[in-house]
Amino acid sequence: MALNKRERNLAIAAGVLLVPFAVWLVAGAFGGSTTALRAANANHVNEINKAKKTIRVAREAQQKLDAWNRMSLPRDVEAAGSRYKLWLMELCESDRYAAKFQNHQVKPMKNQPISGVGQQLSFSVSGVASLEQLTRWLYGFYSADYLHQIKGLTITPLEESKKLNISIQVEALALSSAADAEGEPRAQTLQELPEDAVDKELLDKYCDAISDRAIFSRYTPPPPVRPPDSPREEPSRPLFDHGKFTRITGITEGIDGRPTVWIRQMTTGKDFQLYEGESFDVGPARAKVVAIQVDNRTITSEVDGKQYSIALGDNLHDARELKPENE
Repeated sequence: MALNKRERNLAIAAGVLLVPFAVWLVAGAFGGSTTALRAANANHVNEINKAKKTIRVAREAQQKLDAWNRMSLPRDVEAAGSRYKLWLMELCESDRYAAKFQNHQVKPMKNQPISGVGQQLSFSVSGVASLEQLTRWLYGFYSADYLHQIKGLTITPLEESKKLNISIQVEALALSSAADAEGEPRAQTLQELPEDAVDKELLDKYCDAISDRAIFSRYTPPPPVRPPDSPREEPSRPLFDHGKFTRITGITEGIDGRPTVWIRQMTTGKDFQLYEGESFDVGPARAKVVAIQVDNRTITSEVDGKQYSIALGDNLHDARELKPENE
């Protein structure tokens, strides 16, 4: 049946109204699915990244555990104690490190179980050695790639000798998962050290830097830095230029037994610590310490060929000129 004009217009109007509604339905359906897919994909990416991180951390932990298993003492605690004690004794008398302790002793102490891990073994090492020999022993101890550490070190100097009484407390671990380099269980043997574990050139450098130090001697401060001697013009009476403000503040006998004079220059804030025969500046002049009399607390100085006597506490302006004996 043919539609009249009015019916055709109504049909066209209805079609125009239905198109936006259909577009809205389609967009809603497909748009919602795309958002959900994107969210799900983002979640999957996060989960994958977390899993990768977990795997990386686990792999690093496994590598550390494998290294500790190789460094561990043997699984068998009795074997671990005897093998490690023998190694410590050999280190005390080793030609490889030239430690050579005298009267050395290695004593096992009380072991401590570590739940689910293994045993902690303790040892006491004692002997008599020089500082160089102790340095070599310590180098040998730390170059050994074992699970051990030094927990205490006591050094006592012997009177009238360069030797030292030495007492060392050592701890080591025997893991229940100890293995060799191939990952095979290691119950009885101590891991062998490579031949290149000793860098003799480096060890000699350590000994050169440490062995000659007087670690038990009283500290002696270095002498003060003095300006170098330089030629100066001949002064007419240099002591009177700055002498009023330059004072003798101390006359002592040093640790080495040499008389020492302390001079304070108030114009510059400088302190001089001088021995007999040394010189110092007083303004444009240069004075030399000829003699230091500790008993009567005076010094004899020389300026421009003339000698002066100055008492403790006096300034250089009050110096008394000493006449030659033939005058």
